[in-house]
Amino acid sequence: MGSDVVQVKADIFYSAPRVESLEARMGRMESMLEGLKTQIDILSQRREIQSAIDDVQEVLPSSEEREDERTLPPLPHILSIVDEYFSSTNRLLPLFDQIKFMQMLRDWYSTPDHRDSATWAAINVVLALGLLLQPHIDAGGELTVAMLVKNAQSVLDEIVTREEDILSAQIVLGLCILFQESPDPQPASVLVATAVTLVHRLRLYSRSGQENLSQADVRQRDRLFWIAYVLDKSISLRAQQPPLLSDAWTDIDLPEVDPIDGAGVVYSLRGTSTINFFRLRVQLGIIQGKVYDWLYSVTADKLLSAAKEQFVQSIECTLHQWEESLPREFMPDSILESAPPGTVQHLASLHWTYLHASAMIHRAHSHNQKWIQIILQRSAIVIDEPIRCAITSPQPSLPGSWSKLVSSSRACMRLWDSMPIYNEPLIW
Repeated sequence: MGSDVVQVKADIFYSAPRVESLEARMGRMESMLEGLKTQIDILSQRREIQSAIDDVQEVLPSSEEREDERTLPPLPHILSIVDEYFSSTNRLLPLFDQIKFMQMLRDWYSTPDHRDSATWAAINVVLALGLLLQPHIDAGGELTVAMLVKNAQSVLDEIVTREEDILSAQIVLGLCILFQESPDPQPASVLVATAVTLVHRLRLYSRSGQENLSQADVRQRDRLFWIAYVLDKSISLRAQQPPLLSDAWTDIDLPEVDPIDGAGVVYSLRGTSTINFFRLRVQLGIIQGKVYDWLYSVTADKLLSAAKEQFVQSIECTLHQWEESLPREFMPDSILESAPPGTVQHLASLHWTYLHASAMIHRAHSHNQKWIQIILQRSAIVIDEPIRCAITSPQPSLPGSWSKLVSSSRACMRLWDSMPIYNEPLIW
């Protein structure tokens, strides 16, 4: 009986349908194994190919070892631009020491194996500054300001993380000067923030720890601080945002009136008058900082009207004294006849900055919506009903020193209209 049961189970297990089902499953499994074998072969081939690629890459130079893509035109092609920069812009805003820069430039061309990103960026910045305000220079179609700025920006991350040296600060400040000419202050604001970080890292705001430095090095550090200071205060007032450098931290003397290397000094063409442009610009930057602190800061918003009026009078007096210190030959209506050609653009910018500070003191600008609205309403009444307006409508309130503002604006516009060189950077 037991054997019969086993036989029945065996017959059921090995029945024809069951065998066919098993064979079908075996066939599918063989097919799957064949497919897996094909995939394994393909993967093996890919590994061999990748291995070959890796072998080639070990032989080929890495991106850092390949031919240096950070190239510059031949030295003779750029020397005129470099000379123009140091005879004009750098003489008024002494960002670089000319002797050290020229040595760095010669080393770049004479020792290619020792080239670095910071030197390349510094040269690009100098070339851009040389071309920006002096577009008459023939660059042979090889160079544009936009291309040079892009080059310097491309290595900015690497530059700001370098060891503590002033070259990084010089590069960033040079870019700040370039972007400051833009109508939009935001890009310059970002760069100024980076520059101020470097100023703090290098402790340029303090004389402590400089005992072992040469007089030339101390002088250069002081100048870099003041350039950063001027840019910070200017951007702060234009953008109406807090400055990043505090006067309370500053332990640096103002630029000398007559420094040993003549930095900032400008003589009139007749030689009868002289100014130190750099010192004047720093003094104007200090005034710009006071305008923001006393009239536009959060603290200023909490002041009573009487206190604000006292501040306005004080700053206005300081600004007037600054203007009075300028010889007649360097006033807007005399610059074109009296100032050296390479300084005209910078002197015009100086007067534009003065005018902007004056307008901000009295809120006579387009950002003062309340005052603009009053002027527009008055204009509409005059146009629609001129007779009734003349009899009944009161004159709108004008900012303080309105006549002075108008005359200064007209003088600056006449200067701008008469300038024979590129003056678009003065528009913002």
